[in-house]
Amino acid sequence: MNLTENTSPKSTLLGKRILGQFAWVTGSRFIGAVFQALALVVLARNIEPKSFGILVAIWGAAIVMQTIADLGVSTFIVKERALNPGSSLLPYALGLVSLSGAGVMILSAVALLFANQVTNDSEYLQLLPLAVWCAAEKNTEAWLGIPLADGRARVNAVNQVFRRTMALVLFIVLVALDSFPALFAFAISYAVAAIGALCLAWYQSAKNAGVNFGFEAFRTVLVSSRSYWANSIGAQLRNLDAIVVTSIGGPSVGGFYGAASRLTGPLGMVSSALATVLMPAVASRQFGRITHTLRMLWISIAGFAVLYTGLAWTLPPLVPTLLGSEYVEAEWPVRIALMGLIFASAASLMSAVLQGWNRQRIVAAVSITCTILCLALCAIGAIVAGAVGASWGLAASFGIQVSILGYFVGRTQRILQER
Repeated sequence: MNLTENTSPKSTLLGKRILGQFAWVTGSRFIGAVFQALALVVLARNIEPKSFGILVAIWGAAIVMQTIADLGVSTFIVKERALNPGSSLLPYALGLVSLSGAGVMILSAVALLFANQVTNDSEYLQLLPLAVWCAAEKNTEAWLGIPLADGRARVNAVNQVFRRTMALVLFIVLVALDSFPALFAFAISYAVAAIGALCLAWYQSAKNAGVNFGFEAFRTVLVSSRSYWANSIGAQLRNLDAIVVTSIGGPSVGGFYGAASRLTGPLGMVSSALATVLMPAVASRQFGRITHTLRMLWISIAGFAVLYTGLAWTLPPLVPTLLGSEYVEAEWPVRIALMGLIFASAASLMSAVLQGWNRQRIVAAVSITCTILCLALCAIGAIVAGAVGASWGLAASFGIQVSILGYFVGRTQRILQER
């Protein structure tokens, strides 16, 4: 198929369908982001910055463990289903995710118990339910890859809103009852919500996919998924930034930095929603011409730049009001982190386009390189200027990543158009 051929009426209809999916995923992720941010605000107001720093560090480590356990299979499921809906590898991919999820739950629980023994800090025990959340959340995303690839983004939207709403409501109820420490209430709320969302995902997707187990099939899936895995690990290892900053600057600096990186992080879900829909659409060439794909890419990047710039100058002054006067030092880190989301969103969208063009190895290499650079810059920034310096390091790493990915987008465009 000539990638530069004129767009057919069918392609135009499919393009509109992709925009509809984007609307569903974006709307649900925006609601989910707001609810997650609200939960973190409630938590921050009920614990000290030191405890919030511990939560942020553990949360980041849990996300990294989720990514490692995923093995890149979740992305493989979406792309494989989009290209070949009847693929015999899909049940094995789902089976592999189930086994790895059980493994990460056990490892997460052991790690928290070990941290409690080493530090003699009961707050690590209060976070034990996050081990269940860690496994259930990732399994949910894998199962939801089936309806997403099928163009049924509404299913994903319902699950996302259900998950975040349930977690927020349950957390607020537990805090109001004042029967448990706030950290434990937060962890148990997210664990229960994740289990509920996984059961809903099974119900929503089971009739369109099954689960199977087999060593040879697992091996084939892993070989096909390894580039996606490398990219995911490279991206999610950034979540170790809070651990790095906390280790260097102490729990309070880690708490201020965590307030910036984690409270603004959910806002990045909006751009990641488009990236989630964009990759299978580009892979199955539903946009027709390459120029149409790139037009949507650049328009989206410009739109997110305007959004995050506006937020960067309006939200930070509200930080002490939302979190309490103890977090006044987090105002500038929040502003810098929001500016960094301009580059983070662009990197996410460019990566999706390149993966759709079968350039996943390039995306993985850039992701891993820039993540190492990110952790180094955060460490240097924390040494030089505390939470503010670490935030500058985070934003700078995203800017460098966008520059590199932009070069490869342009290069790949020229190669494909010459064919």
